[in-house]
Amino acid sequence: MGKVLLWIDQQDYMQLRTEFIDEDNIKIQVMQCTEVKKLGGRMLPCVMEMIPLDKPGHKTIMRYESLLFNQPIADDFFTTQNIKKVQ
Repeated sequence: MGKVLLWIDQQDYMQLRTEFIDEDNIKIQVMQCTEVKKLGGRMLPCVMEMIPLDKPGHKTIMRYESLLFNQPIADDFFTTQNIKKVQ
């Protein structure tokens, strides 16, 4: 069984870094969270980089421009038919 190590900011309880370790105790992936800003009324990292350690030079970057929280979502949003439309 693998494990996940988290670095959490003690003041705002934000996840700043995550290391993914496989069952052989080898670090396989790192997620770094940066550019902390106020989004949706909360202080959050705007940029998350997922870095696979077995593929040098590769990474996936997610960048949040804005966020909304506590918004209602209709029940039909989670249907199989709607999933096909959302793609």
